[in-house]
Amino acid sequence: MQNVSTFFKSVLPTIVLCFQLSLSLTAQPNYCATTLPTHPEPAPSNLESGCYPDVSGPFYIRIFLHVIRAAPNGSGGQSDVAIKQAVDIMRADFAAHNIFFVWDACKIDVIANNILYTAIFPSLADLFTNYGNPNGINIFFFPTDQGMGEFALGKATLPGTALYIGGEEEQWDGEVYSAMESRTLSHEMGHCLGLYHTFEQLPDRFPDNDIYCCDSPEGERADSSNGCECGDYVQDTPAFYQWVKNSVSYPNCNFITTKVDCNNDLYNPDEKIL
Repeated sequence: MQNVSTFFKSVLPTIVLCFQLSLSLTAQPNYCATTLPTHPEPAPSNLESGCYPDVSGPFYIRIFLHVIRAAPNGSGGQSDVAIKQAVDIMRADFAAHNIFFVWDACKIDVIANNILYTAIFPSLADLFTNYGNPNGINIFFFPTDQGMGEFALGKATLPGTALYIGGEEEQWDGEVYSAMESRTLSHEMGHCLGLYHTFEQLPDRFPDNDIYCCDSPEGERADSSNGCECGDYVQDTPAFYQWVKNSVSYPNCNFITTKVDCNNDLYNPDEKIL
């Protein structure tokens, strides 16, 4: 897949940039709790003429890391080694696109809180308010085997300054993988930088969308002819109408769908990026 461009507001003050990111590197976790932003979304300045312009970078983004552990001693939860490995995966995923993360002194803030330690759907807003640093993107690491338990979970603000990951999931082959071992962190960081899911549709964000999108819930057309204006705003990402995990046929990871767009064209999404 080609490199692609999308728009984000950097968390560093007053800087508005575009970045290139291949969506194939950010695999969807079992459950991504990221929702559409409630504030008005900035539209591309050249929306009628095509996609966002390419901006080569490099870009440097400050990150602050927090780990949730049990009170009163700060025990359990993700180890420092596991956190570093997860960050290394994310850094490698973005480095090829000239996006780099600055982790000051490799510090990990320990949050010893039993309520958070066993939380299933923690509030990102509360996490950021109580523990976040406004000068960068805050990453909160939750345990693998506590509140989130049997499913890998990630959530981010879009765009924004906070995300969290945690939990684990049993795969089709019986193996159990934790969010820490996957590319869930890269996926959620993409949201913080303003990247939508491929199935996010323009009708949910701009009601007056008839110029660009089909007049239906599907929005982006299967041929991606309106890919710069619908879905994730990325032209070379195959369109899809929703995230449906149970529509994947294992072990070949092929989609089983008869869903068509308003032109009666069959959707053919990329299974790696939904």
